[in-house]
Amino acid sequence: MMLEYKTLLESLLLVGFLPAVPRISAQQTPTSSSNLIMFFVLAAIVVGTIILSLVERLKESERRRNEEEARFHILISQVPAVLWKTNTALRFTSLQGAALHTLALKPNQLVGLSLPDYFRANGPNSLLIAGHERALKGEPGTYEHQWETRTFSSHLEPLRSADGTIIGTMGIALDITERKRAEALLIGEKDLLEMISRGDSLATILDTLARTVENHSAGIYCAILLLDPDRGLRQAAGPSLPETYTRGLGFSTGLSAGPIGAAAFAGKPVIISDLAGDAAWENYRELALSHGFSSFWSLPVLSTSGAVMGSLDIYCCDAREPSALELDLAERAADLVAIATERKRAEQEMLYKSVHDSLTKLPNRVLFLDRLHREFNRANRHPEHKFAVLFIDIDGFKKINDSLGHSIGDQLITAIGRRLTESLRLSDVVSRIAVDGAEWPEGEDVVARFGGDEFTVLLDDIKDPTDAIRAAERIQNVVAAPYKLESHELYISASVGIALSTTPRETADDLLRDADIAMYRAKSLGKARVEIFDTAMHMSAVNRLNLETDLRKAIERKEFRLFYQPIVSLQSGRIAGFEALLRWQHPTTGLVEPTEFITVAEETGLIVPIGKSALGEA
Repeated sequence: MMLEYKTLLESLLLVGFLPAVPRISAQQTPTSSSNLIMFFVLAAIVVGTIILSLVERLKESERRRNEEEARFHILISQVPAVLWKTNTALRFTSLQGAALHTLALKPNQLVGLSLPDYFRANGPNSLLIAGHERALKGEPGTYEHQWETRTFSSHLEPLRSADGTIIGTMGIALDITERKRAEALLIGEKDLLEMISRGDSLATILDTLARTVENHSAGIYCAILLLDPDRGLRQAAGPSLPETYTRGLGFSTGLSAGPIGAAAFAGKPVIISDLAGDAAWENYRELALSHGFSSFWSLPVLSTSGAVMGSLDIYCCDAREPSALELDLAERAADLVAIATERKRAEQEMLYKSVHDSLTKLPNRVLFLDRLHREFNRANRHPEHKFAVLFIDIDGFKKINDSLGHSIGDQLITAIGRRLTESLRLSDVVSRIAVDGAEWPEGEDVVARFGGDEFTVLLDDIKDPTDAIRAAERIQNVVAAPYKLESHELYISASVGIALSTTPRETADDLLRDADIAMYRAKSLGKARVEIFDTAMHMSAVNRLNLETDLRKAIERKEFRLFYQPIVSLQSGRIAGFEALLRWQHPTTGLVEPTEFITVAEETGLIVPIGKSALGEA
C-alpha cells in the first residue's frame, strides 16, 4: 500500500502537480522515515481532495451547460422562429425552431440537403441564397422574405471555429406573417376610410372590404349581408364566392330558417368550426361542402345605436375556429361595414329629403326640374319622342285651410298626392331618388308637389295630345271623389294646365311656365277645367304681366285721372250730384279704360292704393 502511494506521489511529482521533497537516505533514522511517510500520506490526501473538487466542478459545469442548452431548446421550441446551420458547401447541418410546423417541416428534416436547391424550389428566395453566400465571406445581414406561404425576417451570420475560421453559416428566421397582415390591415382600413370620405359607392366599398378580409388569410371567403327592411337580408358583397353557391343560398334573419343570417338575428358572433357535423347546416351542408367550405364564422354588423344592420360572413376551407387575429380582423371589418353603411344611408336620407316634399314624400321642384330637363334634352335628340307637363291647382284649397285648419289641409294634400300617384298608368311608378349614381329610368311618369296646393305631372312617351287630355281628366276624376278626414267630408276640384313638348321652346323651364299659364287660364274660365297651352295664352300672360308692372308704376307716378260727370234728376231736370270716373293716362298708349285694368288691379290687390288715390283727389 505504501508503495502505491509512493508511486502515485512520484507520478504527481513528475507531472509537477506537487513541489519536490528530499529523498530518504539509508542513513536516516527510522523515526525520520516514519515522519516522512506520514507527510506523504497527508500530501496524498490533500491531492485526492483537490482532484475530487476538480471533478465535482467539471460535473457542475457540465450540468449547468446542459441546463442552459435545455433552456435554449425550450426557448427555440416556443419562439415562432426557425434556426439552422450550414457548412461551407451551404448544406444544412442543423434545423430547429417552433415555426417549423407552419412550414410542414420537422426538426433536422433538411440536414444534408443543399440550402440553395431547397429555397429555389420553395421560393423564389434568391435574396436569401445570396445572403448566405455573403455570410460565407464574413458579411452578416438581415432579410425579409417568403418561405412557403409565410413571411419571415431572417438574420444570417458566419459560423466560425474556435480559431476564427469560417466553417459555415447560421441563421435565425422570425415568423412575421401576422405582423405583416396587421400592417396590411391598417393600410386597408386607411384606404377604406378614404373611400368612404370620398363618397365612393357602397357596393365598391363593401367589395374592397371583403377582398381585404380574404387577402388576410389563405383559404377564406368573405360575404357581407345587409338587412333591408322590406326584403330581409340581401348579399351586398361576396366577390370571391362562386355564383353556384350564392344562387343556392336563401337568406333569412331567423335561426330556425337556417344558419345564414343567424348572427344578424342573435346580434352576436356565430362560430361553426365544422359544417359537416353541425345540425343547423343540415339543409346547406351538401352545398357548402361541395364548394370546399368546412367552417363558417359570422359576425353581426351593428349600428352606433346597437341596431342590427346585417352580418359579415366568412367561409373557411379548413374545419377550425378563427384565430384571435382572424376574429379581431372580422370584428374590425364588421365595424367598417357599419361605418360605411350608416354614412351612405345618412347621405341617401339627406339627398332624399333635399329633393322630396316632406309632407307628401313626392318629388319636389328640384327633382321634377331635373327629370324635366332630361326629357327635354331627350326630345331634342329624338324628335319622335313626345311628352307633356301637367300643372295642377286645387280649387278652393285656401278656403278649406282657413276654415278647418292647417292639420286638415295637410291631410287633404297628402291624400291628393296619393291619389295622383295612383292615377298614373299601371306601368308607371312614382319617381324616387337615384342612388349610387343610378340613372332615373326612362319611361316613368312623375308626380311632384311644387308647394302649397300645386302639383305637377310629367307624362313620358305620349303618342298625341289626347293622351295628355285623358290623363288630366283621369286626375280630375280621382281628385273630385269625396275625402273623409276626421269628422269632415270634403269635395274639391282641380284646374289642370297642359304644355306639350311638340311646341318649339328654348328651354325646359319654358314648358313648366307654359303649363302654369294654361292652368291659370283654366281657373279664369271657371275652374275645374283642363286647358292646353297655345301661343295666344303666352302673349296674354306677357301682356298681363306688363299691365301689372305698368299699374305699379302708374300708382307711383300718379298717372290716374278722375273725370266727373253730372247726375241729373229726371223729375226736376236739375243736377243732383256728380260721378267721378277713373281713367289711366298711360304715357305711351294714352287713355286706358277701367275695363282693361280693373280686373288685374283687383286680383293683385293694387285696387286698394288706386282707390285711396282716387278718393284723395276727389
